[in-house]
Amino acid sequence: MVAEEEFPGIVRETHTGLRFYIRSLGVRSAWVDDIAQDTYLLAHKRLQDLDQASNAIFWLRAIARNLVMNELAKNARRKRLLDENLTSILIEFEDHRPDHTTLGDESYLQSELYKCLQTLTRRARTIVDARYFQDKNSTEIGENLQVSPSSVRKILFKSRKLLYECLKAHKALTIEP
Repeated sequence: MVAEEEFPGIVRETHTGLRFYIRSLGVRSAWVDDIAQDTYLLAHKRLQDLDQASNAIFWLRAIARNLVMNELAKNARRKRLLDENLTSILIEFEDHRPDHTTLGDESYLQSELYKCLQTLTRRARTIVDARYFQDKNSTEIGENLQVSPSSVRKILFKSRKLLYECLKAHKALTIEP
């Protein structure tokens, strides 16, 4: 069991990695700190459940992952996530990465996602980038590309489906039967 006076040290040691991990699950950058704070609050309340400080990052990641999954279930709070479908894909994919025990392993997911993004058309990549990395809505994207917002939404829908299939295919290559 970890003593309460050890908790500030755990927070100092894990806050950067935990925030990166939360973002890698598809949480909007503006809400990452809120999810991290909720994670630490819940962890502090359940500190007696942590057997040793060296396991803290794994324990905190599990708490954060559960909080993100709870966000998916709450319609009123979905604006915190980039996109509920994309976040669902990232959470599912995260479970099947070959080894996710160190902070550097988050680059594995980014690498796989980048490979999958390269399979999209240039126009689809531009739209995905504008929506999920520049946080623009379909109207703003449509105005910039001179297409209707409904066309943007259709391209996003098809792109998410293609990304899902691509990540699923990559997952199948990395999972041992």
